[in-house]
Parts: sequence; structure tokens; C-alpha cells
Amino acid sequence: MEKKVYGLTGPQQNIWNTELFFNDSNVNNVCGSAIINEIIDFDIFKQALNIFVKSNDATRTRITMVDNKPVQFFADYEPFDVDIVEASSKSELAQIEQKIVNKRFNILNSNLFEPTVIKFADGTAGLIINSHHIISDSWTLGLAVKEILKIYHSLKNNSELDLKTF
Repeated sequence: MEKKVYGLTGPQQNIWNTELFFNDSNVNNVCGSAIINEIIDFDIFKQALNIFVKSNDATRTRITMVDNKPVQFFADYEPFDVDIVEASSKSELAQIEQKIVNKRFNILNSNLFEPTVIKFADGTAGLIINSHHIISDSWTLGLAVKEILKIYHSLKNNSELDLKTF
């Protein structure tokens, strides 16, 4: 089945132009982290991340070329495994985040939203989300963390999921 494609918005076109100008750099990465100060069930947390991605098309946005122009489409949801990185202390979170933000996204036909879970020795967690600016901004990352935690708590407490997209 052929995907429906959409042109880039004005701001996305500006980000695309920046991507072309600063080719092979991480200038358009938007990365943020959060510390979750509670004991986490990491299997449930992985489920919450998958539900979040499934219910939010923006996280599955892909960029491709049609007639020499960048366009976007929404990839079908596919279950994914979440990287869990063990850290000995919460101060280590910034170092891990720096390594993650330095990753360069391949903007064409690739995943542009990548969560990483940090497992601390005391059972608490950190969440690092690295995404390409063409699909999100800092505000969006804050909303994503809140939504992921809401989904996690609903799953953990066996309560009804109230999924909202943003």
C-alpha cells in the first residue's frame, strides 16, 4: 500500500534547509532527559513507550524525496525494543545524554525519534529522548515525557488508558 505524503510545513522546510547546509552534523538534534524518582518496572515502562509511539503519529514521521522535494509520511507502527542503559549514579545521566545527542540522524527514510531508558542501581530510572527537530522541539519532548509517565502509571495500576496525541 502506498503511503500518503505531505509537504513540509514552512518551519520544517527551514529545518530541512539547515540540515542541508550543516550536512552530516547533529545541529538539528533535540535531546532531553528526565529523572524518574520512583522504583520502575522496566517491562511496563517499555510497554508505555511502545504505546506512546503507536498512538502518536509524529514519532513515526519519516522524510523522503518525491520529485526532488522533501515530503513526509507516517510510518506504520512496529513494536520496538527500548535500549536500557545501566548507570551507577544519576550524575552519569548527563554523560550518557551527551553521547546520545552526538548521534547523527539519517534524515531520509529513517526513525527520527529515539528513546533510551536509564536504569539506576536503586531501581529508579532516567529517560532520554533524542529526536530530529523536523518532527519535534523542546516543548514537545516535555509533553512526551508527561504522556509516557501517564501511560506507565495507568499500565502499572491497571487503570484505563487515556491516550492523547499531540
